[in-house]
Amino acid sequence: MDPIIYFLADLYPWWGIPLALIFAELANIHRRRRDRKMMLIYLCFSGFFGTLAVAYFVYNGFFHLRPAMKELERNMSNK
Repeated sequence: MDPIIYFLADLYPWWGIPLALIFAELANIHRRRRDRKMMLIYLCFSGFFGTLAVAYFVYNGFFHLRPAMKELERNMSNK
């Protein structure tokens, strides 16, 4: 796999959590403007990145992510 993918996955909480907060703030701005469609879109993105951050910590992603990615890469390259 590309080293950039490993870098982004290993350091997910450092960019995923702020991204979730930014999307939540954008949803709040659109809520104030009464733009329901955009508010829901931004809330979905915020929830997605927030859920990934929680899953990263719950499943101890710092120690288990790189071996799991290497196994996935190995399985994909053998087919």
